[in-house]
Amino acid sequence: MDIFQNLIVQIIPLLLLIGIGYIAGRRLEVQMHSLSMLVIYILVPFVIAISLANIELRPEYVVIPFALYFICSALCVIALKLGKFALDKNYQPLMALLGGLSNTGYFGIPIITALLGPAAIGVYMLFNMGLAVTEVTTAYYLANRAHLSIKDSLKRVLRLPPLYGVAAGVTLNLLNVEISDVVYKYWTHATGAYVIIGMMLIGVGLSKLDGLKLNWRFTGLCFAHKYIIWPACFIGLIALDHLYLHWLDFNTHLMLLLIGVCPLPANAVAYATQLKLPAEEVAATILLSTIFALLYVPAAISLYYFMISQ
Repeated sequence: MDIFQNLIVQIIPLLLLIGIGYIAGRRLEVQMHSLSMLVIYILVPFVIAISLANIELRPEYVVIPFALYFICSALCVIALKLGKFALDKNYQPLMALLGGLSNTGYFGIPIITALLGPAAIGVYMLFNMGLAVTEVTTAYYLANRAHLSIKDSLKRVLRLPPLYGVAAGVTLNLLNVEISDVVYKYWTHATGAYVIIGMMLIGVGLSKLDGLKLNWRFTGLCFAHKYIIWPACFIGLIALDHLYLHWLDFNTHLMLLLIGVCPLPANAVAYATQLKLPAEEVAATILLSTIFALLYVPAAISLYYFMISQ
């Protein structure tokens, strides 16, 4: 029960940030495009690069981002196929953006910090590289392919700074480049800004809606994919390691579980805005997902602690 309550305390401020974003969009005329470009082109590359530069690249840890990349890319393709079967053309590219990603950054970082402490952020961010690379390659490419050629879609992928943030972080780590305390100080600030602005993006998106209009088929499909298929895949991955591989410890299993149960990705609002897709309805769906996660995520993690303790 203590874990359940502690996690709810961590999640409630994230919901308040969505409310602040809504007020900023309505009263201060803050625009989604400006915020989303700030996140994609400045904060995300910097946070990723310094996170990767500062961790020990143990072999068993390095394998995980590659595994997650292939798993999330497969989930992305599955979501797109489901979208083509069940949704109108305007919503099909959105399934590529939402189906292979999870809000493991803005939503997950505060939770993993509460559970395991700040020292765990480096390893957690390493695992998240699998999702980050999926986001800027497979998901972004498939979303672009709805309107652009293969060549033009690849050009857009190669222009995304987060991809180069991954490359820079790994390079700095392999070369053992010492990062100064000043850089780490601003990395801490940037990580906080990354969480705050990322969650506010959802609220800003909602502020542009005339009303809370949802495509319930789209929203239902997103929920089924995110809260049934995703957890099943990640519980299967944890079980595989627990029963046969024995590479990872309890803390890393917990990180994988959190990745599997986090709500829909807030970054999808930024990419939908950039691609001129229905970003406002994406924001509404992500809001419902985040509210649902208020109880779902603490319940899933509490259940996991209970099962391990037996």
